Amino acid sequence: SALRCAGRPGVGGHRRAISTAQLDLVRATLPAVAAAGEGFTRHMYTRMFAAHPELLDVFNLQNQRSGRQQKALFSAVAASATSVLETGALPGAMLEGIHQKHCALGVTPAQYDIVGEHMLGTIADLLAPPSDVLDAWGALYAMLAAHCVRREAELYAAAEATPGGWCGARDFRVAAKTPLSVNVTEFALEPADGGPIASFIPGQYVTVWIDNAAGADGHRQPRHYSLTNTAAADAPPKYTIAVKREPRGIISRHLHDVVLAGDVLPLSAPFGDFHVAHAPRLWIAEDDAPVVLLSGGIGITPTLSMLGALKTSRRPVFFLGAVPFLQKSAFLKRGRVVSSVIRPHCKKTGLLAARRAQRARASVPRIPPRPRQGPRAPPRRRARR
Repeated sequence: SALRCAGRPGVGGHRRAISTAQLDLVRATLPAVAAAGEGFTRHMYTRMFAAHPELLDVFNLQNQRSGRQQKALFSAVAASATSVLETGALPGAMLEGIHQKHCALGVTPAQYDIVGEHMLGTIADLLAPPSDVLDAWGALYAMLAAHCVRREAELYAAAEATPGGWCGARDFRVAAKTPLSVNVTEFALEPADGGPIASFIPGQYVTVWIDNAAGADGHRQPRHYSLTNTAAADAPPKYTIAVKREPRGIISRHLHDVVLAGDVLPLSAPFGDFHVAHAPRLWIAEDDAPVVLLSGGIGITPTLSMLGALKTSRRPVFFLGAVPFLQKSAFLKRGRVVSSVIRPHCKKTGLLAARRAQRARASVPRIPPRPRQGPRAPPRRRARR
């Protein structure tokens, strides 16, 4: 089915409040739910997908197979329950990243009802609690779902109201496919309709939707990829992503091996809360205080966009990136484009990249390259007395 915008809040029983008595019941039974561990969420997903196989087009199958999704859901439920019991409020900062991903995936209020039904069904299947305990957990989930639906409705509306923005999936054409190394390829994506595209905050991602990929069992699969260009105001407007080919990756292998320049890919609008938009609030008042960015492996991709945005900053900018050798050539050239100082420190295991946009503090020395070591001389034997 086509990816659509979610509806507005007010679905099902999402507006119910949780009482003090119900909180006490949740507190008393939380250890039993926690003891079930990831087996709880595995049972829930098995139950839910059997009743609603269409949801397999929304969930990452690799994360389901590896158990990563089960861990993520269990952690979110446990953290939400603990936060409500300890503070009386949901963990908004933790949930924001989940809201952003849900909007990238087009999650709807009706799907929260489905998850709630099977979460409560799992509690009944595994723990067989009395009805008042089940009602208490239902009220807690309703509180969480109402918060999520409201926040995600705000994000959907903002995405659609942004100039060049959209809600749902929009077709983009692969304008260029450029190998950057043996296992990293860059894709430049332009809107197939030739219209404007939404701006984004450096560090955000777009979601690519792939149909009929080998290994996906016929299901449509989404993947999130960080945007690596600095702005959507290029001429013509485009988004760029860099994709690492994973040996067992369903979608990364499809993008590397099957997708060609000129092909059309559906994309969701940019989302994500890992960005520098609010970082100045955390910086100290000194104008020359440095900004430091750290990354590892393909996790370098969001920082490339951040580096471009910080080129005009008055602050010194240091960039330290540990990049495996096979990916090194992918980012050495990009590093020079943003005037980075990149020095390989270990040919086999990686490189250390450091960048300063301006030399506001000339006294800070550059990182010297590690001298090459020649063959070691045999150790001298000490003479025996």
